[in-house]
Amino acid sequence: MKTGARVLGVDDAGHSLDDATTEIIGVVYRGTEFIEDVRFGEVDVDGDNATQSIIQLHERCNNTKQIAAVIVDGI
Repeated sequence: MKTGARVLGVDDAGHSLDDATTEIIGVVYRGTEFIEDVRFGEVDVDGDNATQSIIQLHERCNNTKQIAAVIVDGI
């Protein structure tokens, strides 16, 4: 991946297993220097819509076509 490539990092917000849904947060950053965009979405807790929720979040980001990778944690 070239230096300064755009990456979308996604993580879920704090929640309990009793919650039906929780927020996901996506941050687009370029290299290690620039945060370019922050977006929020929603995902079912222990559901099977995580991939679709991340795709929808990705599609709402600025510079969508220039995002080289998606990194997830905990979702």
